Amino acid sequence: MVAIVISIIGCKQRGETVATVLPRVDVVVKKVTLGTIRDKIRVTGRTSALRQETFRAPIAGKTVSFQFVEGDQLRRGQTVMVLRSREAQAVLDGARELVEEAGTPEQKREAERALQLAQKDVQDIDLRARFNSILVNRKVNEGEYVVEGQELFTLIDPQSLVFFADVPVQLLRKVKVGQKADIRFFGISDGIAYGIVRLIEPRLDPLAESARVRIDFTSLPSSVKAEMFGEAVITVGTCQNVLLAPLSAILKNEETGTVSVMKIDVVQASERGPDTIGVLQPVTLGVVEDSVAQVSGRGIGEGIFVAVRGHYGIPDSTRVRVVKE
Repeated sequence: MVAIVISIIGCKQRGETVATVLPRVDVVVKKVTLGTIRDKIRVTGRTSALRQETFRAPIAGKTVSFQFVEGDQLRRGQTVMVLRSREAQAVLDGARELVEEAGTPEQKREAERALQLAQKDVQDIDLRARFNSILVNRKVNEGEYVVEGQELFTLIDPQSLVFFADVPVQLLRKVKVGQKADIRFFGISDGIAYGIVRLIEPRLDPLAESARVRIDFTSLPSSVKAEMFGEAVITVGTCQNVLLAPLSAILKNEETGTVSVMKIDVVQASERGPDTIGVLQPVTLGVVEDSVAQVSGRGIGEGIFVAVRGHYGIPDSTRVRVVKE
């Protein structure tokens, strides 16, 4: 809020009064403090399973049984799919046709015996899970015919899920093995995952100008699956005993690239009246975390009051009045 203060100067010329209009701006202030701030970087990436197995058809045949869908959990040793060879299926289909086409009771009895023998001779192939897993990338349905070598489905070990973050080259020097990370995933809202940087891959992606960093999970929501995109916030350092200003106090000049805060002499305002002068003080901006920012520079120290509301867009040395938030 801007209040207008009118000062009447006691100088009359030909019966006229000269008035000087001085603007006064109401501001809210907070102190610059000494404290600790964490240096963080934000990078995107996606989950991946280090342990997975893709099943392919060992023979040409028919998927006799495949009752699971993507996302289903499977136990070690559990049958995922039953596959039957084309030849065996052809014998069974022929025997069933004979049963259906039998014209007399004797013919039907002979056809049924032949069908039973064919069923006993069939040796189906069971495709089993080799570890506790989750079904992903289901490629075929029950009852379909497949050719030898055709991809059928993939199983992943949920315990082997990791997050691969794509870190830009200019930020890579900050990342170290052992640093902690918080990870949020796009499309889910049931919590946040936590992890630790485990590996920094030496190979760079020349097109993306980034490198892959592997983050191993220490805590993971149950809804997180493989190939899910997310954002990792990696804590790459901690700055202790530094000056911290509220982020709302920071003023950036986009044209000059300079950063400043507006210093407010609260003591002067209390001693000389409700008004004081707001002075723009250049600062160097350091680490930014949530609602605070590291600042440094001449004239900035612990306990100094800076404006956090009402100071945007007003010039240096503006008359201000400190008000409560």
